[in-house]
Amino acid sequence: MTDTTLEDLKIDAHIAVLHTKVDSLVEKQKELTQRVRANEKVVAGITLLGTVFLAIIGAGYFAPKVDASFITTPEIVEQYDFC
Repeated sequence: MTDTTLEDLKIDAHIAVLHTKVDSLVEKQKELTQRVRANEKVVAGITLLGTVFLAIIGAGYFAPKVDASFITTPEIVEQYDFC
C-alpha cells in the first residue's frame, strides 16, 4: 500500500476543489471578455452615428445661407438669351 495519510488526502481534495474553482473562474472570465467586446462594439457604433449626426448638423449650421429668390436683370437675360 502507499503511504498516503488522511492529511495527504485532505490536501489532494482541497487542491482538486481549488482546481475546479479556477476552471470555473477562467470560463467566467472568457464569458465576461466576450460581453465586454460586444459592448465595445455597440458603444463604437453609437459613437460613430453620433459623430455623423453632429457633422451633418454642424455642416448645415455653418453652411452659408442661400437666397432662393431669383431676380432677373438685363445682364442675366442677355447671358441666357439663346435666340
